[in-house]
Amino acid sequence: MLSGKGRDTSAVFARDELFENMGYAEAFKENVDANIEQSEKLIKTEFFKPGSTAYMNILKTRYDLMKIRDIEVGVDNGRAMKSILEENISHFMLLVIIIAVVYSFLSERKKGLWELVHIAPEGRAVLAVKRAFILGLISLVSCIIMYLGMAIIAFSIHGGVGGLNSLIQNDPDFMISEFCVTRLQYLLMYVGFSALSMWMAGMFVWAVLSAVSNQSFAAVIVAVVGVTEYLLYRNINYKSR
Repeated sequence: MLSGKGRDTSAVFARDELFENMGYAEAFKENVDANIEQSEKLIKTEFFKPGSTAYMNILKTRYDLMKIRDIEVGVDNGRAMKSILEENISHFMLLVIIIAVVYSFLSERKKGLWELVHIAPEGRAVLAVKRAFILGLISLVSCIIMYLGMAIIAFSIHGGVGGLNSLIQNDPDFMISEFCVTRLQYLLMYVGFSALSMWMAGMFVWAVLSAVSNQSFAAVIVAVVGVTEYLLYRNINYKSR
């Protein structure tokens, strides 16, 4: 139970967030128009050569903004979805599960059965396909369970599921998103892409561990690639992730 001071702080935070969202909703179309106008000015300058990557990116930005220009933005509670998307520990927990599954695929190597399994008729191809399917299924189920639990907690804390059917553009972080989807649709997409990324990461780890006989060296390769990928990801603007 919150103390009196805690309740006052929460009330002030909620009030400030409400005013901020109201201001955002009222100025949404004006801000989109300003971004469209800015992009049109940029493509007319001599700094962006027609056909270049930068020029095409500006054209795409203008096109994306034109698609969302006339949507109706309202004020509602998007704190639950924001808390789910900002939670990063789940990614590492899911990755640990996937790596554990991959290591279980290599059990026959530890038992000295690697050659026997892989020289059997159709052993290599059929076994690889089955394990890739298993890895994908575990990735999907793990993501569903993980994010379902997070969603139950988040929506319980932040006022229920009333805003799930609102467009994601109701949240300031998604102002220039080209996807005109509801929060529920976006969360389902997020879970799906998370499962796909976990499966791809698992396939990479599996490929390295299978190709490199020295498991310690293979683990170093995976760690270096993983850390490099994470650092590059962190350098991407959070609105583009």
